[in-house]
Amino acid sequence: MTPGRISFGSAVDATGAIVDPHATFRNGELATWRADLKAAVGSTGLVWVIVQPLGDGREFEHWRQPLVITDPTLKVVINQLNLWLYCHNGAGTYTMRYTRSDGLVLAEGTFQLVS
Repeated sequence: MTPGRISFGSAVDATGAIVDPHATFRNGELATWRADLKAAVGSTGLVWVIVQPLGDGREFEHWRQPLVITDPTLKVVINQLNLWLYCHNGAGTYTMRYTRSDGLVLAEGTFQLVS
């Protein structure tokens, strides 16, 4: 199954749409994202992951956090924070994912962190 999309920007409007869409952030800048999940979370739980692709095809995992979900029909996640807190290797390309706890990738998006 192809994962849903994570869109990045500066904020969301009252309808939940991304305002000022962009996927490049400066160290410490507040990033906002909307993850449109490919399928409902169901009862298996949701995990938020940030990885950095390496030149040899592997990925370095910077962050993994299980999320408490009270609505198993959830299909959209909106969040924001200073991404530098989770990207310890500095400038580069990072991939954010939302996966079910059974490993199914529900949404994925790439962002750039610049110094």
